[in-house]
Amino acid sequence: MLIVTTLIMMAVSTIEPTEHAILYNKLTKTLYDETYTGGMYYAGVTSSFVKFPANQKTIEFSSERNADVMPLATRTKEGLLLQLHFSFQYQIDPKGLKSLYALTGEKGYKTLYERLAGDIILKEAGNFAASEYWLKRTEIGNKMRDSLNTALGVAHAKVTNFQFLNIDLPDTYENAIVLTQIENQKAQTSSYNREIDLIKAQITVDQSDAEMKTTVINAGAQAEALKAKNNAEADIRAVTIMNQKEAWANTKTTIGFQTSAELLEYIYLKNLNNLETKATLVYGIQDPTFRYTTTI
Repeated sequence: MLIVTTLIMMAVSTIEPTEHAILYNKLTKTLYDETYTGGMYYAGVTSSFVKFPANQKTIEFSSERNADVMPLATRTKEGLLLQLHFSFQYQIDPKGLKSLYALTGEKGYKTLYERLAGDIILKEAGNFAASEYWLKRTEIGNKMRDSLNTALGVAHAKVTNFQFLNIDLPDTYENAIVLTQIENQKAQTSSYNREIDLIKAQITVDQSDAEMKTTVINAGAQAEALKAKNNAEADIRAVTIMNQKEAWANTKTTIGFQTSAELLEYIYLKNLNNLETKATLVYGIQDPTFRYTTTI
């Protein structure tokens, strides 16, 4: 019973959730096509699982103590010394485990990926000028990631990310680049200041234009108001004159004047009586004389 239990335990194998595996027959030296994911499986006494990581892994080229490979030393497009510190993440294709095992064995894939990455980055690094590593770092990183993905794709893996950790150029060149960037920043700041001055000037012009338009509008409104007032006063005068005309015409008819001259004389005499000064009127003589007395 103990022997049977021991054989069963030897025949059962566990695959971690972070692993993919293929089954290998140790007697026939045969790899099976099926890919296994995390779980517990009965492999048999004569078979075992060859396991590969299912999650993303990182390979780092740098001078850090825990780095996988030392940084790469190369030259820029114009021949300047260049040292690249970088890392990238890769993931093994579960459909290619059998081919990958045939290519590298169970543990050799990482060494293969390191070698492929070193060759590709060295080749790509020389295609860029030193200034581009400052100004176009993201674009260069994307280009290197794509090239790495193509190379590792042949070895049944895909590159998911790429990072520059450090880019070392000669100190004299780096200082020159810094000074250039400072001057460019000053020039850009000066350009911004000119734009601000232009905007301020335009705002002043717009304010003056708005004030002028406001003055014109106010003047027009005042002119229209004065015109309306004068028209109203003229209408009032016209109505008053018309009313007076009708009133005097009624007076002429009521009193019985025969001519307009009589009416005018009546109006004249009535106006004399309405004077604020006290006057005495003498009738019945030719060229009558009026004697005015003023009451104080």
